[in-house]
Amino acid sequence: MSRKINSVPGFFGETIHYDEAGNRIGESWPGLFGGSQVHYGAAGDKVGESYTGLFADAVHYDEYGNKAGESYKGLFGEENHYSMNGDWLGDTWNTPLGATTDLMDTDSTIFDPDF
Repeated sequence: MSRKINSVPGFFGETIHYDEAGNRIGESWPGLFGGSQVHYGAAGDKVGESYTGLFADAVHYDEYGNKAGESYKGLFGEENHYSMNGDWLGDTWNTPLGATTDLMDTDSTIFDPDF
């Protein structure tokens, strides 16, 4: 089973994430360093961070600072997400209104933010 997350830009530079039912499940804010993002759950708790990687488009860390996975650009403009073990978790496609992410079931809050 997969789940879909819709992400739209907010008014203050943040990205707001919604589940398939339209419920707000979290948000991501630009970090202090260029290319970084800090991820928060719906309750406002920090659930992780993402940074531009040396070879990856993004390296993701959980709320404890442990590496959670990586994301790479695909051949058709999508962003493919992988776990620490290299397992494919899903992909993100940009849309005119934001981005849509299709994810396989996973426990990682960075990739499957059940915030």
